[in-house]
Amino acid sequence: MNNIFFKILHIAGDDLYGRTVVCKTTSGEEKTGIVVAQRHPVAFVLCNFDTFDEESTSISILKSKSQISVSPELIGSTLDCFGNDLSTSETKPNTEAENIFSNAIFSPIPKVDEISVINAPLLTGISTIDVLTPIGKGQNMLLIGNDADQRRNIIIDILTKQVKEGTKCIYASTSSANEDKSATLSILKESGLGEKIITICARDHIDATSFSTSAAEAVTVSSSACSIAEVFAREKGEDTLVIIDALDEHKNLWDATTRTLVDLYGVDAVVQGDISGSASSEMRGFYSGLVQRSAKFNNVKGGGSLTLILVCSVLNDDSNEDEDKMEFKSEDFDQTSEKIKERIAKLVQAKIPLTAATLKKIQIPIPISNDNRNSFRLSMQHIDDLISMSDGQIWLTTPDEGSNNLILDVQRSITRVGIGADTQSRADAPALQALTGGIRFELAQALDTLETTEEQRSTADFKSITKRDALLLAMYQEPGHTRSLSEECVALLAVKIGELDNVVNNMSRDDAVKEVRNMLEFVWKNAGEEMQAVDDTLDFASNDSLPILEKAIKDYFN
Repeated sequence: MNNIFFKILHIAGDDLYGRTVVCKTTSGEEKTGIVVAQRHPVAFVLCNFDTFDEESTSISILKSKSQISVSPELIGSTLDCFGNDLSTSETKPNTEAENIFSNAIFSPIPKVDEISVINAPLLTGISTIDVLTPIGKGQNMLLIGNDADQRRNIIIDILTKQVKEGTKCIYASTSSANEDKSATLSILKESGLGEKIITICARDHIDATSFSTSAAEAVTVSSSACSIAEVFAREKGEDTLVIIDALDEHKNLWDATTRTLVDLYGVDAVVQGDISGSASSEMRGFYSGLVQRSAKFNNVKGGGSLTLILVCSVLNDDSNEDEDKMEFKSEDFDQTSEKIKERIAKLVQAKIPLTAATLKKIQIPIPISNDNRNSFRLSMQHIDDLISMSDGQIWLTTPDEGSNNLILDVQRSITRVGIGADTQSRADAPALQALTGGIRFELAQALDTLETTEEQRSTADFKSITKRDALLLAMYQEPGHTRSLSEECVALLAVKIGELDNVVNNMSRDDAVKEVRNMLEFVWKNAGEEMQAVDDTLDFASNDSLPILEKAIKDYFN
């Protein structure tokens, strides 16, 4: 089915977002759509039909919002953004009426009196994330990177772990390209997840070239995924996880609405920030309608949680230049305002080099040197805007081949849930809290030490590097190999008591990785009850469990 994206001008009403649009022909036939964006005085609508004759059609917007039906039997289904089943397998069994719930596709974000503090971790099974950038149940987290395969592997691992934990998982595939959708469904099937989660994706398009249509449908796909999760969290009290596999289409839709307003009313009528790519308050409101739908609901509202992981792709910076050392010419500022030209002329007259560092100090915008650089700047600017709206972000790095480098950038990656001594909100497990104090500082300190030569390093420096390497080894995992909480704790505990020092100093990378794996198997065999207790309670359940685990680790190495 091909969707038509169209605009309706001069619509009365303050909040039309998510409202049902009815298109009625002169013959009495009714077709519907949904308002996916509103920028006064224009409403932008995604239609749930192929074609219509605009001249013979009357259009009205209902007071009610478009709904999606939700039931437990949706697990294993592939749906479109309106909740229609796209699965080609057997028909789903009939659902009892009391188990069918409806929820607005563009449901409002939770109110303060509907939520409680985030105080339980959503364990990903990926040690690097659980240790350094933990995700709390009810939190929203950006997953940022430029390697599509790496992003997908991490998402598959997180889903696999959460399905085992009993979490209701919904995957929103936002690409409109039929080949991308087929690839996504194939990967989910091959990983064994297809029958265990709910997948929302675009329909097969007759013409998938419409930029606006694709973006509008992607936005609706994302919102529908959240609406389904809300039902499980509110009505069933369950923990849910929603994966939005790319936020790129949200930016595309916003850009399309900006271009429409410019075409209709001229550049001066549009917020300057939108034209330059930065976030206006209106744009922030557009994104918050999705980003802030994550929540840990209080008991009055069901007690469940909606955790949201939003995948963001970032462009590579093809420029090899050190930006602060870049030097410009006066003609590079020909397109700027007269005031800036006057300031540049004064700098030239004073023979002050027009470097980026100098321009930043006196707050003169740096000119764009080329299209690639411009695209990269706008990409990074957009990511920064999203970061300011989120609960945290995981910046991915691509490890060098043959190394134990982290999969994430420690300095850029952070969770804002649980920061501050006076908060009861926590995103990490108590067992990990007991072992991770100062770990970020230790990694950063070792990185600083690595900037020096071996001749400059002290004994303390070498110990710092050994500790870093031990931590990296403890958190190293191949894609597809998730860990239990107890395994993450035991690996860190081995670092804390110094048992991995000799391993990183005297073994090859492959042998060291195998050694950690063998150690975990040994501890399971010799302290299985304590391991299970950690997994069940998320804590070192008794005063005896920690020393027993320590002894098992030492027994292995001795």
